[in-house]
Amino acid sequence: MNLCQDSRRVGEWVAKRTGGQYREGSQAIGLEDGGYVVAGALFDGWNGASVMAHVAADKVNREWLSMIHWYAFSQLGVNCVIGVVSSANGKALRFDEHLGFREQCRLKDACTDGDMVIMTLRKEDARFYKEQADGQT
Repeated sequence: MNLCQDSRRVGEWVAKRTGGQYREGSQAIGLEDGGYVVAGALFDGWNGASVMAHVAADKVNREWLSMIHWYAFSQLGVNCVIGVVSSANGKALRFDEHLGFREQCRLKDACTDGDMVIMTLRKEDARFYKEQADGQT
């Protein structure tokens, strides 16, 4: 598997999988396997202190996880990454928690299939950023 930095291609793939939209100016980093995108992180809404991340993945590896953490915390220099997940999407919630995201709040019935869960990831909680910073990719 190889990193894919074709932002439009990856961003459109993530948007299709998450029900979102790819917008010009957004950045996306993906993972390819056999020429097909198998994972992507779409970043938008950067304000200097935070950025929104939308993630879809069939397969992941440490290199990709390290790269998306590095992009948010080193390249963009944010204090936190914000993720929004439906409470009905247990798989996504578990994945985000595995990465180090913490639930900040729930907006009751704000998703068509449940509550909207607002999660944040701070640099000190980002497992794969720490590994990269320590040289353990």
